[in-house]
Amino acid sequence: EERGATRFRLHTGHRSEGNLRLYRRVGYQPVGTSEGADGVPMIVLEKPAGTYAATA
Repeated sequence: EERGATRFRLHTGHRSEGNLRLYRRVGYQPVGTSEGADGVPMIVLEKPAGTYAATA
């Protein structure tokens, strides 16, 4: 059986509106929050690997 990624995940700053627009446009959806090493609140986004692999 072939193994590979099932989804892509990324983090971006909570006030990075340009990044958030771009990531949503290419299929990422917010799934949670985290905190960067410097204490900055981050938005966690994911998308399925097979759906938009060319834009990961």
